[in-house]
Formats: sequence, C-alpha cells, structure tokens
Amino acid sequence: MGKFQIINKNSKEILLGLELLRFISALAILIWHYQHFAMLPNTHGFEPQQQPFYNYLSFFYLNGAKAVYLFWALSGYIFFYNYYKEIKTCKLTIYAFFIDRFSRLYPLHLFTLLVLLFLQFSFFSNQQEYFIYQNNDVYHLILNLFFMNYWGFEKGYSFNGPVWSVSAEVLIYFIFFFTTLKLSIRNNVLALFGFLTAMYMLELKALFMCAFFFYLGGILNRVIETNKRFHLFILLLITFILCALELNSEQFFLFLLDYPNLFKDGFFCLLLLIVFLKIGYILKPIGSFISELGNLTYSMYLCHFPIQLFIVLFFLKQKIDIPYKHSWLFLFFIIFTILISFFVYKILEKPAKNFFLRKLN
Repeated sequence: MGKFQIINKNSKEILLGLELLRFISALAILIWHYQHFAMLPNTHGFEPQQQPFYNYLSFFYLNGAKAVYLFWALSGYIFFYNYYKEIKTCKLTIYAFFIDRFSRLYPLHLFTLLVLLFLQFSFFSNQQEYFIYQNNDVYHLILNLFFMNYWGFEKGYSFNGPVWSVSAEVLIYFIFFFTTLKLSIRNNVLALFGFLTAMYMLELKALFMCAFFFYLGGILNRVIETNKRFHLFILLLITFILCALELNSEQFFLFLLDYPNLFKDGFFCLLLLIVFLKIGYILKPIGSFISELGNLTYSMYLCHFPIQLFIVLFFLKQKIDIPYKHSWLFLFFIIFTILISFFVYKILEKPAKNFFLRKLN
C-alpha cells in the first residue's frame, strides 16, 4: 500500500474546499451585519429575533462576527501553502511580496474608502451623526489610507468599519514574511509567543487575535505538509485540551477574561479547515464555479457596508422607515451585494491588480 496522505499537497483541488469556506464566511459576515439596518438614531426596541429567517439563520445572526477568525485562519493556511517555501528559499523578495499584497488589497480598499467618504457625509448632513462608525475625521482618514486603521493608533472604528480586520492582517503579513525568512519553524513559534505576549501587554486585542488565528491556520498547513497523522492528532489534541480547560475553569487562563472562548473558537476553526480541505475533491466537477465564489469574498467584505449605507440613504430620502424585519430586504441586500461584488471584482479589483503587477514588477 502507498504512504498515507492527510491531504495530497500537490493537488490544487484541495483549495476548492477552502474557497467555499471563504465564501460561506463572507456570507456569515453579511448576515451578522444585517442588524445595521436597525441601528438608525430613531429606531428603538430592536430584538435580534425580529430579523428575517431568524429560526434558520440564528447561528449566523448571533455568531457571524466570529467568521473574521475563520478568515484569518484561512489566510494563515493559504499564506503558508503559497509563500512559505518561496520565502524560505529566497525565491520571493520583500518587494515582490509587497507588490503582490498591495495590488490585491489596496485598489478596492481605496475605492470603497472614497465611496464611504461621500456616503458618510451625506448621512451626516441628514442625521447630524455618522452611520454606525463615528470616527470619520482627517486623522482616521490618514490611518485608513495607510491601512493602519486598526494597529492601535485609532480611537475606534472608522469609515468602512469592517476593514479593521484587513488592517490587522496586513501587519501580520509582514511579520509572517520576516519571521519565515529569518527564523526556523521552532523559532517562529517562539517569536509568535513573544508577539502575542507583547500584544496582550499592550492591550492590542485585534492584533493578538489576528496573529493567533493566522498562525493557527499556518501551523495546520505545516502539519499537513509534513504528511504525518501523528502531528495532526497532537495539534488537535492540544487544542481540544485547552478548549476543555477553558470551558470548565474560567480561572485556569486568567488572560482569557479578555479573550473569552479563544481556544474553543480555535478548535472550531481547525475542524472546519480540515473538513473543507477534505471535501475539495468532491467539488472538482464545479471547481470553476467554486473558484469564482471564492474570488468574490474580498469584494463582498469591503462592499457590503457601503451598499448598506446606500440603501439606508435611499429610505431616508424617501422618508420611509427601513423595513428591516421584512424578508425581501434581507434577500435584496444579500443578492445585490453578491451581484455588485461580482461586477466590482471583474471591472475593478482584478484589472487593478493586473495593472499594478505589470507596472510595478
């Protein structure tokens, strides 16, 4: 018999499962943020149970925010999959890495930031306050322009609020590059522990959480790349034990008072990654479609809040209460966001990435 393989690492099909998981995570964020429609100044008595299809989607309405953790873990796995060996063997320079990330992330970020700049001030002129995210001043605009809007310099969420998680991840990207280039895998783990300790001491929760889940996905990739069942078993066992201790003794990890359910969420992310990696082969007949869904996730993530604000402004102009309890608005918001994201990806995101890659490489 041939050697057992956890995952056939030479097969691109394994990533199809992760593309599907990425799309589901983006949908979870959209469902979680649907509550924004009920957060106008004159809206009172909002209850989560009033949201459409609550009996079917309550898990996402209540836990959708944690899809961000899954995004970070997915990024960690994919970055280690795509870049670890390239960086380790010096085939990928810091300049090439920067251009790859800049061309992928910045054009759409700048576009949605400018759109939000206009929409938020339109809302402010009507309501004398901003929609959801209040720190929309010049200082936070500068932070947003440099993707530093959630590095600890901010006073709170600003402009396109959901970008906070991308901002945190951008910093982790470059920590990943330099630690991979300079350190062994063992010293990488020690450096990660040191970074997490520093972020905890500085009370930079977003960077702590991002690094934790990013490297959790990365460690899973390295375990799978070694193709050893024992290592995978040990990783899951350690995470499960930490999860059990966390759930059964609130005082066991004192620092978890500020980071509740950290290991439970970590264990859940690991299981989802493993399951969706395994079903990648099943998705091969519809691989092109799944890849297209995965391609939409960044546009969905950055465009959904501007779309929400545009819808809110429409109702305000018509002087109509926002019918957030009605299923038609929910379906319109989800479907319209996916459609707009498709066109934004095809017309802006992908061409802009190719343009910058041609010009800057």
